[in-house]
Amino acid sequence: MNEKVNENSWIPLMVVACATFIIAVDTSFMNVSISQISAI
Repeated sequence: MNEKVNENSWIPLMVVACATFIIAVDTSFMNVSISQISAI
């Protein structure tokens, strides 16, 4: 149980977290823009 944690083991987690954030922001922007385009 005394395994040394690799210092770079957090990088994949950060990549997944950033990708999830970008997808969420993109989805919210697309929902707003599609509703604005359809209102025209």
